[in-house]
Amino acid sequence: MTAFGPFSQRVSLAHGSLADANGVAFFLQFGSLVPPDPKVLVHNEEEFKAIPHTIEEIWFAFPVRLLVDSEFCHSFQSLKTLVVGKQSMEQIHSFEVSGLNQLTTLIVWENCFRDGRGRCSIVDCFKLRSIQIGDNSFTDYSEVELKNLPSLESVALGVRCFCLVASFSLYGMTASSPFQLRLAETSHA
Repeated sequence: MTAFGPFSQRVSLAHGSLADANGVAFFLQFGSLVPPDPKVLVHNEEEFKAIPHTIEEIWFAFPVRLLVDSEFCHSFQSLKTLVVGKQSMEQIHSFEVSGLNQLTTLIVWENCFRDGRGRCSIVDCFKLRSIQIGDNSFTDYSEVELKNLPSLESVALGVRCFCLVASFSLYGMTASSPFQLRLAETSHA
């Protein structure tokens, strides 16, 4: 079971969008989660550039390799949900989510952001409630910063995330409900 078990919406394979060949590929990319609108799905830079800046959800799909940085965050201030699909952005060395004041959900699936000793920074997102990171993501990143996330209720990490991290900073959390940090269990076979 991945770190996403309790969060996933269950969708039947008989669902129209999952029944065709593209649907199967989509299911392999995002599991049982389904975007509310196909227009939010980004496969390449051209599709990314065509997204209106008022969009509330973005779903990055393999093989997209785009930099999520301060310029990205400044451009999408209405963003409420950010989803990075399996094996996306493998060779990106920095992941910076900053100042997205409408963002409530951040999901990074398995095998993302795996190349290089990068930095993961999620700061000043005042409505962010949930961070979910799948197995083998950010494996070689050396620094993690979670700062000024007053609404953060849970962080779920899959196995082998942040394996080489030298610095993990978590501060500025003031949620009224208890904070949960969930780590995936590893099997000892």
